[in-house]
Formats: sequence, structure tokens, C-alpha cells
Amino acid sequence: MNKILHKVWVLLAAFAVSMPMWALEEVDGVYQISSAADLKAFAELVNGGQNTVSAVLTADIVADADQPMIGLTSGTAFKGSFDGQGHTLTLNWTGDNALTSDPAGLFPYLAGNVSNLRLDGTIEAKGARSGALAGRVEAAVTISNIISNVTMIGLYAGDSALSGLVARPSTAGVVIQNCIFTGTMISDVSVNVGAIIGWNGAASTMVNCAFLGTIKIKDLRGNYNLTNVDSNVLGRFQNGTLTSSNCYYLPVDLSQEDLDAGYINVTGTLSGATAVTAEQITSGEVCFHLNGEGETVWYQTIGSDAYPVLDKTHGVVYLNGRQHCDGSPYEGTEFSNENKGFTKDSHDFVDGVCSACGAADPNFISIGEDGYYSISTAGQFAWFASKVNSGNADLNARLTAPIDMEGIAWTPIGTVAVPYTGTFDGQMYPITNISNMLFGTITGAQITGVALESGEITETNTADAPHTGSIVGHSTAASGSITNSYSKVAINGNNGEDLGGIAGKYLGTMKNVAFLGSFAGSLTSWSMGGLAGSTNSTNTTFISDCMVYCDWGDGLDPGYGARGGLVGWCHTNTVNSSYVVVNSTDHTGFTKLLGDGTGSLAQSEFKSLDQFASGEVAYLMNADQDQPAWFQTLGKDAYPVLDNTHKVVYFADGVYYNEKDETVPEADLLDVVFHEDGTAEDVSPMHSTVELCGTTSSTYYNQTYQRYMARFENPWGKTCTGYYKVDFESNEAIRSALADGHTLEMLVM
Repeated sequence: MNKILHKVWVLLAAFAVSMPMWALEEVDGVYQISSAADLKAFAELVNGGQNTVSAVLTADIVADADQPMIGLTSGTAFKGSFDGQGHTLTLNWTGDNALTSDPAGLFPYLAGNVSNLRLDGTIEAKGARSGALAGRVEAAVTISNIISNVTMIGLYAGDSALSGLVARPSTAGVVIQNCIFTGTMISDVSVNVGAIIGWNGAASTMVNCAFLGTIKIKDLRGNYNLTNVDSNVLGRFQNGTLTSSNCYYLPVDLSQEDLDAGYINVTGTLSGATAVTAEQITSGEVCFHLNGEGETVWYQTIGSDAYPVLDKTHGVVYLNGRQHCDGSPYEGTEFSNENKGFTKDSHDFVDGVCSACGAADPNFISIGEDGYYSISTAGQFAWFASKVNSGNADLNARLTAPIDMEGIAWTPIGTVAVPYTGTFDGQMYPITNISNMLFGTITGAQITGVALESGEITETNTADAPHTGSIVGHSTAASGSITNSYSKVAINGNNGEDLGGIAGKYLGTMKNVAFLGSFAGSLTSWSMGGLAGSTNSTNTTFISDCMVYCDWGDGLDPGYGARGGLVGWCHTNTVNSSYVVVNSTDHTGFTKLLGDGTGSLAQSEFKSLDQFASGEVAYLMNADQDQPAWFQTLGKDAYPVLDNTHKVVYFADGVYYNEKDETVPEADLLDVVFHEDGTAEDVSPMHSTVELCGTTSSTYYNQTYQRYMARFENPWGKTCTGYYKVDFESNEAIRSALADGHTLEMLVM
């Protein structure tokens, strides 16, 4: 009998381990959470493997201090839906119960939707990637209608990605909408934080969100060789993958006592986000704008609520009075819980752009049948920039005439929020008097034929333009390219982050590109290069057949940051067949082509003014190309140009020259000439048939012989993949000549 009872007890114990210790109420398949015990039982259920279940809060809850996180591993990531139904969940993970894992949060691993929740309490985070709501988001989910009023205390010494909401979206498609942070983020040791997103690791979207709290972190460059320059009041580490719209922030304004103690005012924010004042928050203005023109989500009883809430028992905020065409209010306009009505001005379009707010007239230019806009005036160009920046990132355009930008307050094409993704062909039409970067942020865009003939730009270091280059500020994808382009723009340094003659921070390919302008001003950017400030990514950036022939200015500090004649900071990337002019004064402070990083060089070097003038650089940059891209009329051009009305440079017997040698002897019986498409013909008087047998891998243009050469794959120890055949069995002239001692010559390379 005792043995039987013992077996029953073991079975009951095993059953108890596999089931929550608290009975959860379930309605229509959704768990009802009304107490701290319910929340703890729900966490045990999910962490035990039932991670696709869903739940709703039915009451405000103060969680126990030992409340388990929900979804402890990637394998048990919460995949259901969690609806707070407007209730407040208070979390107090401090002291012995502080969060220690990486990632960490209410949902350390999240792959489901969370909505309608207010978070409160205090969380101490000892691990990296800690967010009040979620640590790591691993699916394309929507996080909506969340207020986080949590005090987040960062105890992780280093790059933390600490967040008041989500530490790290790691999968594309995450949408965070109608969320605000009203709490406090504080740390003496953690760096690089973001109130809504701590570290954006994939293509995410943030809509109708606001930072209305405070961040109190220290500048730790002296302690951990780390810096908080990447911290952001909304979403950090954008990399062109964080698209935002209708977002607002209260600028951090710490006390002098805090500043004296080493804390900093975090200034990083998202492109297009609007700074607001405390008065605009309490007046209801922010609440009104967060709702936009959609359904009412945010409420605020003016005079009672300090900030917007998600409780519809509070008042709706209305705008009474008059708005400008961009939606900004006239003086005297008021926000009220009483709807008295308002009017909004119409746009005044001039040359396709509103003279009041800069919006683009959607009907100004018609797109061509080939999917391209044709641009022939500065006004049309400004319209195109406005059209792209308004959310139409994938438009294609080509220039059809020279563009003079005199008097145009140019706004670069593509922003951090709306990176340009289309194709732009300047067709080598000169652009003159430009006053800003041609493109701000691009993601996979194809840019070619740009001829920046003149202009002057000043380096910026703002959320909208964190990196500076005359053609592109920031390229965020390896699939993008800049080809067959040059810039003669004067660039004034202004203590920015990445500064390059062509591009500031660059991912992608760059081929047949030249910077021919100048640098001046305060050249203290951390990364600075003649072509690109940095290629700071693990994506392979291939720069080839490019040149720098510029004035480096007098303000260069050679001891500061990464300085390179081609690239300032080159991270695991390759630069091939590219050259920089150098003499005793032209490269002050530059001793390397690649300033820092682990990038590599191939056939790239400093060249003297004489070597540029001799045609040597033009010849070398053409050497690996099927067709000449660089031209130079020797004795006239000081350097190579991308203009085929100038002459091709040839090389023979140690001499660079323009005129092709026409004295090549002609064969009278067989003279095979190869063509670009791999076919071949006999140009001798015999005109024998030349047959391609098998396959040819490619052809290339040989500068020395001024002809196309056939190239076969010939694996070691195996049969060649192809060959050319001339059948002269029935050609008596060739047979007799060979029998009479004529020779058959062949060049094999």
C-alpha cells in the first residue's frame, strides 16, 4: 500500500510542475488577468512552452517583486496577443530582483502584439538590451497604444540599448504606434540608449509617438572609451531603417547641478520629429497632433491631465481657430475640450513647391512612360526633392539640361525618415551653385552621371543630416551605388561626425568617381576622407577607379580621429585602383589612403601632380575596365575627366600618349578580331569563318593593344571550357602559305 501511495505522490508532483500553480480564468480562449497572482501564473504558462496563448488585463495590477518575465528564451518568445485594455501594470524589479539577463523586460523575447497598456514602476537593468516592455522583438508585430511611465535605471556598464519601451527590434516589419514615454531613464554607467527604441536592428516604423519624459546619463568617453553620441530620445541606431512619422519630443534640459556632475543633455532625435515645450504638452496641443487626422486614440482633460492618456473617459482635444497650410496654428488659435471649429489655409504652389510650407504640388510634373521624371530647371529639381521627402522614396529621375541652383535654398533628396531608394541619372549635365548636399540619406539608390560643377556646402551634425558629403550624406545599404560622377564643391567643416568629399558615411559601391573640390573650416569630424568619411559597416563596400584631386585646406587636425586620403574609417571593405594627388602641401595631415579600420587596398596609392598630368592615373583607372571611362588630353588636362570629348590615354614603351598607333601590321591570310559580345571575325582578305566552340566566360578591352580580348575559364588539370576554330582545310592559300614557311602567331594572356 505504501508503494502505491508513493507512486501516486510522484505522479501528482510531476503534474504540478508542468501546470501553473494558480488557476487562470479563460474566456473565449483568452486568459483574464486581474491580479499579481494571475500575471505570475500567465508567465509560468508561457515560459513552460505555451507561448501562443493570449491574455487581457481586467484590472490595474501591481506585480510582485519576484514576477517572472514572460517569454524567457527565443524558443518560448511570447507569440500571442496581450491587451492591457487601458489598465496600468506596475513593475518593481529592483535590488535582488533587478533584471540580469540579456535581453530583458516584461517580454524579454517578443513575437506577438501588445496593446492598450500603461506601464509604471521602477526597473533596474543589469544586462544589456533591457526595455520596460520588451527586450528583443523577433517578429513583424505591432506594439500600439502604450504609455511607459517607468523609471529605468541602467546598471550595465557599456553599450546598453537601454529603453523605456523596446530595447531592440531585430526583425523587419516591427510597427510601434501611438506610444509615449513619460518616465525617467537614468544611469551612471550605461551608454547609447533610446526612450522608445534602444537599438533599432531592422526595418521598423514609429508612428504617432512621443518622448515626454527625461533621460539622465553620463558622457563616459573618459571611463569606458564609449560615448553617448548615439543616444536618442526616440529611437537609436537608425541606419536608415527606422521610418517615423508624426512623432514629438520634449528636449532634455537637465539642471546645472546634473551637468556639473557629468550628466549630459541627450540631443539625438529622429528626422522629422518635432520638438515641443512643456506648455504645448499641458495645453493639449501635443495630444491633438498625436491623433493626426485619423481616429481619436489620445485624450486629455485640459487643466487636469499633465499629458495625453489613452482613457476615453477623459476629454477629446479640439483645435479652435485657424491653421497654416502645413498644419501649424496661427497666433490666437487654442486647443480645447470644446469643439468650436477651425479653418486651414490652402497651399500656394510656385514652380511646383508651396511658397508657404515647401510642400510639393503632386501635379507639377508628369512621370514619363519609362517611369522617370525629366528635370530641366532648378524649380523642377526642388519639386522632385520635396516630392521624395514627402514619402515617395522610390521615384526615378534624370536631368535633361544644366541646372543652376543660384538662389535655391536646396533641401537634400532623401531624409533619415524617408531615405531615397530610386534611380537618378544626371547625364553629366552640370549642376552649379548648389548650397547643400545633393542627397541626404539613400538606401539602395542608384546614382550616376552627377556633375557637381560648383557650389559651397557646410557640414552639419543634426538628426536630419548626421553625416556630410557633397553628393550623398549617408548611404545605408550595400546595394546602393554612385558611378560616373564628380564634384567640385567647396565643403566647409563644422565639427560633424563623418565628412567626405563625395559621401559622409557610405555603404554601397562607388566606381569612376572623383572629388575635385576643396575642404575648409573646422575639420574636426571624427572620420574624414577624400571620397568618404567612413564605410563603417560589415557590408562590403567596393570603391574602384576613383580619384581625389582637391585642396585639403588649413583647418585639418591630423591628430584627431580617422583621416584618409580616400576613406577616413574603412571597415572590412576593399578599395581598388583609386588614387589621391599629393605633394608637399596638398595632403597636410594625411599619411594613409585609409585612415583607420580593417579595410584593404589594391593597386591604390598617392600620386604626384606630375603623375596625374602625365596621363598615368587615367591609364591605370581604365586598365581594368571594358571601355575607357576616364579621358585626358595630355598637355591640356591636369587630371583625368569623365568627358569622352577628351582623349583616351595609351601606354607603350614607358610613355603615356593620346594617339593610337595605327602602324599595326595587317595579316594577309588570317587576322582574328574579337568583339565585346564574344563573337569573332577574320578581317584579313580571306574572311574565313571563325567559329566559337564551347563557351567563353567574358571579353575585356585591353588598353595596350586597343582591342577586345577573349577570356576562357581553364581549370587546372581539366579541359578548357571553349575555343575558337578556323577551318582552313579547303583554303588552299592558307595551306600553301603554311607549307611554304609562313608562321601563325597567337597572343595568349
